[in-house]
Amino acid sequence: MNENKKQSKAKINLEEEIIKYQNGSNESLDLIFNSLMPEIKKVARIYKKKYSYICADIDEYEYFIYLATTNAIKSFSLNRGEFIKYWRFCIMNQKSKFIKKQYNLRSRDINCISISEGFDDVGNYVIVNDSGTNLDMNAIKKREYLKDLKEQAIQIAESYSKQDGLIISLYIDSYSFEDISKILKMPKNSVISRFYYLMKIIRSKLKIDDFVL
Repeated sequence: MNENKKQSKAKINLEEEIIKYQNGSNESLDLIFNSLMPEIKKVARIYKKKYSYICADIDEYEYFIYLATTNAIKSFSLNRGEFIKYWRFCIMNQKSKFIKKQYNLRSRDINCISISEGFDDVGNYVIVNDSGTNLDMNAIKKREYLKDLKEQAIQIAESYSKQDGLIISLYIDSYSFEDISKILKMPKNSVISRFYYLMKIIRSKLKIDDFVL
C-alpha cells in the first residue's frame, strides 16, 4: 500500500505508462492522472481567471481539462514526441469549443454578463464586459476572416430567413450586437444566440475549423 502511494507521488515516465494503459493497464491510467492532477488544477485556475466573464465554475474547467486529457491519452503515440507537449496542444485545441459553449449558455443570462462591442483608444475592435474589461481580442481576426467569405456566408444565412442574412451581413460590416438588435428590433440576447447558431451552420457548410472562425 505504502509502496503504491510512493509510486504515485514519484515522477513517472508518462509515455511508458500511456502505452501500458493503451495495452490494457488501468493501473497505469491512475498513475497518469495522479501525476497530471496538479497541472490540471493549475490550468483550470488559470483559465477560470482569464475567462472570468463566462462565469463558469472551477469544477467545469477541471472537467473540460479532464476530458481533453482522456482524449490526449487515448490518441497519443510515441511518434508525437513528448506527451506533455501533446497534452497541452490538445487542451488548447479544445479550449475554444469549451469557452464558446459556456459563453453561449451564459450569454442568455443577463444577470451573469453584460456584453458590448466597440473600439479601443488605438482603434482595435474589442468586446468588453460591463466593467470595460477586454474579453476577446481574437474577435476582430475572426470578423476579418469572415469578410472574405461574405457572399457565401450571407447566402447560407438567407437560406433560413432574410433576417438571418441581415444578422450576418451587419456583423461582417462591423455593426455591434447592440446595433443589430436595434436595427432588426430584436432582443440583443436573441441576436447573439442566433448569430452563434448561424455561425455553426456556416462553418459546417463551408468546412471551416472551429478554431479558425
